[in-house]
Amino acid sequence: MEVFISTCLEQSKQRRYLFSAVCEAWWPKASQTYWDYLPHGERFQWAERLSSDSVYCLTDDDCLPCPWLDLGKIAQLFRDHPDYATIACMNLLNPVKGEGLIEAEAVGGIRFIRKGVVTEFPADFDGDDSRYFDLVKAKGFKQGYVPEFPMLHLGCWHSTWKR
Repeated sequence: MEVFISTCLEQSKQRRYLFSAVCEAWWPKASQTYWDYLPHGERFQWAERLSSDSVYCLTDDDCLPCPWLDLGKIAQLFRDHPDYATIACMNLLNPVKGEGLIEAEAVGGIRFIRKGVVTEFPADFDGDDSRYFDLVKAKGFKQGYVPEFPMLHLGCWHSTWKR
């Protein structure tokens, strides 16, 4: 599975360390790893355009996957739930209660995305997770979290979004 890591051009020393740790965590798991310095609004288009897999991952540079993340199980969830466009890892700092696949309106951090669902974005798309959900919902799809595979949002509450 391809993994697209979205980062910011103006990185503090702390942010560079977070980015480095996230890259190290993904390299053994992913079939291919890409990273970008695009504004948040362009990251979805970038990953959708470049991915050649039926499901790909778009993650932020400060979201660390759990060591037991199984990309094969994530791919199976998409096969078992054809009505889902996006499945995300649950944030340990903001947990969602429940088991299995839990439907949610806005998912962020580490997102697994079904290729081809959202291919066109409004000119003013800013990368906001809830606006992405609106695009997914308009296509008749759902999105949700999977608590089995948590993530640690290292920069939680220190987001660079809308900087």
